[in-house]
Amino acid sequence: MINNELYKGKKIDDFVLEKYIGSGAFGQVWEVVSVDTDMLKITKFPLNDDSSILLKEGRMMQELEHENIVRIERVCEDNETSYLLMEYFEDAVNLRTKMKEDLTEEEKIKIIKQTAKALSHAHSKGIIHRDIKPENILVNDRLEVKVCDFGLAEILSEGSIKNSLDKSGNGFAGTSDYASPEQTEGDIPRVTDDIYSLNLVFFELLTGKKLKKRETLADFEEKVKNEKIDIKLKKIIKKNLNSDYHKRSKSMTKFIEKIDEHSYKLKNKKNRKSKVKKIVLAGVTLIAGTLLDKGIRYCIDLEIQKPYDKQISFLEEENTSLRKKCAQLVKD
Repeated sequence: MINNELYKGKKIDDFVLEKYIGSGAFGQVWEVVSVDTDMLKITKFPLNDDSSILLKEGRMMQELEHENIVRIERVCEDNETSYLLMEYFEDAVNLRTKMKEDLTEEEKIKIIKQTAKALSHAHSKGIIHRDIKPENILVNDRLEVKVCDFGLAEILSEGSIKNSLDKSGNGFAGTSDYASPEQTEGDIPRVTDDIYSLNLVFFELLTGKKLKKRETLADFEEKVKNEKIDIKLKKIIKKNLNSDYHKRSKSMTKFIEKIDEHSYKLKNKKNRKSKVKKIVLAGVTLIAGTLLDKGIRYCIDLEIQKPYDKQISFLEEENTSLRKKCAQLVKD
């Protein structure tokens, strides 16, 4: 089946094409509805009669059961209707679209960390994604992440690479804006390729700025000057954008550990600030209570309390309440 034979309302096996989503380098993606259950699914079809790359992607993704990777439910290998049937990720958009929202630094780190976990799992299975970019990272309203499109992924075996893709003359396959220097030169895939690509995405997510190809580190140094990014994050990203892959994090797990260290320190910093605020509030409360107490004593000393017994009683109750609040604030 070729892509111009696909149209809304067309029935294929047990589902109906509902909505065209878009096309990539190797496939066309549709939102479909199950005839039996009315449930929404996602289906990917080959762009032409050659379905080998699509089927390779499907078989590879079936090996990757992880909460942050789009789940493949069916790989249909047929001369007429080859396709991949995938789970429907509700309310999700790609990260390129999500970047337009006003996300906090903490939320951005959450997105990158989930992406890193997905890639770490793939790497543990010997699979390198090789095309990490905002368009291949899906994020829903709850900031849950799923990595998709393993069309360029490769399986590493004993340090060698068996590549079934048609490549350009120098052996490059991928998206040049996010590919590592060694990947663009056609070198064998490594986990450090994905680490490099993810950190390019990380910088763009934090700043809204893309880094120039072939001038990545120099451009990073220039663009990061006026950005309010924590110095620890700057160091993490800079390390993983090194043109020498030996100097990047050795694994995605190591990268996650560095992110966790930063998040832990950030959380402690926030807790300290919160505690200071509570202490200041407690001090203000104590001062207010003291002044109130002096006001009551003043009234009593003047022996004018009788006409204001109710008011004085109320003030004494307020004073007691303020002191209790103060004690609780200090305790917290």
